[in-house]
Amino acid sequence: MVLNSMETSGTKTPEQSIKIFLNRLFELFEQEKISYAVARNYHSLPDSLDGRDLDVQIDSHDIPRAFEIVKEIAESLSAKVMRIKAENGFWVVVAYCGSPFWGLKIDMLSPRGVEWRGCYFLNPGKTIDNRIKRDGYYCLDYDDIMFMQFCRDITGRLCLRKKYHEKISTLFNKDPQEFEVRLQRIYGRKYASKLEQVCQKGEYEGLASLGKKLRRQIIIRSFLQRPLSSMLGMSRYFIWRCREYVKPNGITVAVEGPDGSGKGTLIEKVSKEFSKVLHLTMNLNHLRPDFLPSLNSALNKGERNTAPVADPHARKQRGFVLSLIHIAYYTIDYCLGYWLRIRPCLGRKNIAAIFDRYFYDYYIDNYRFRITLPRWVIKFFGLFIHKPNLVIFLSADAEAVRRRKPELPIPEIRRQMNEMEKLANSLHNAVWVNTSVSIEDSCNDFIRQIIKVLEKRLS
Repeated sequence: MVLNSMETSGTKTPEQSIKIFLNRLFELFEQEKISYAVARNYHSLPDSLDGRDLDVQIDSHDIPRAFEIVKEIAESLSAKVMRIKAENGFWVVVAYCGSPFWGLKIDMLSPRGVEWRGCYFLNPGKTIDNRIKRDGYYCLDYDDIMFMQFCRDITGRLCLRKKYHEKISTLFNKDPQEFEVRLQRIYGRKYASKLEQVCQKGEYEGLASLGKKLRRQIIIRSFLQRPLSSMLGMSRYFIWRCREYVKPNGITVAVEGPDGSGKGTLIEKVSKEFSKVLHLTMNLNHLRPDFLPSLNSALNKGERNTAPVADPHARKQRGFVLSLIHIAYYTIDYCLGYWLRIRPCLGRKNIAAIFDRYFYDYYIDNYRFRITLPRWVIKFFGLFIHKPNLVIFLSADAEAVRRRKPELPIPEIRRQMNEMEKLANSLHNAVWVNTSVSIEDSCNDFIRQIIKVLEKRLS
């Protein structure tokens, strides 16, 4: 598949690139006879997604070919493709890492059924038979979309998002009897009646308690109606969760640089871009996982000092014993925090965990932490620390760094830069990002480095 020269030129805006991608996607789906249906209501398709991701149901047999089509179109636009495993299908993320940065996320779901913890409860497969063609693409019937959204929200989120309140009330009032019958097939007569009362009154607040009962009801009904498939489904779900923990979709990223190099500003902008463009969230951390309370907070009865450090080198240094206690305690926090706090949410909730500073700071600037230990002792504790998938070192002119934050003298900034360079040369996964340029250029470079690692991991 080849796009014409105008389509592949590098002068397109993000909106033009997404329009080309979407139109070509639906065109090839039809040419290849892919059985699909867009599973959300979009007013701007096939030219735009209004900043949202694309939910599409695809027949199980057609999913491999559909994924290949996405890859072909993305490659023709010089974009990268990442495939993220999900519970009931997978997400395909398309990202163009040039300037300007653009991308989109496609949720590819099989219409075989929606499950809760492996227990089947909602059958979207029947709704795909009622699909309609609109503006050159197939989509589910609007009423089917709203009903599925209602069930998925109250079961998965334990609430109905406010933007759907009026739409669900309209759907219910159109045919209350049919609405209740559909609910009975999923939750049984008792809970269908309770949901009918909620819709009748239009009172959608405080559904958490009822939602938890609906989850239990789904499991009970699933085991009563299809015990063998339910056992297999729950086993499959358990295995999937274990695999997700053993080999998560997401990555860890450590960002190193002296005060004034722009770490905080850059990390915040990158996180916003990922959320806005690719609909992927990031777990942001400062220095450590924070699984254990800080030593100061533990000694001060839970009172944590959150004030910024004005002069990190002005405080009195600790002796050998206190330094050893300090680094041993925080090594435990790094170890437990990664495996119990960071790892479980990598890929499931967050595509990346980014650390503004990391354990490597003990190598670069141990005086900041008032540590007086031989370097070999610090390196010994470093053996127990989880190694990030990517370490980004920020480079900038020492005078520019000094102007941004005058806490450190220029000789100290240069010393830290030299230490960073030595450390970077010893790491196989280290890259440099220049922060002396515009924030947009630094952000694009930062994103490019992250996506490069994700692409290898999620290809």
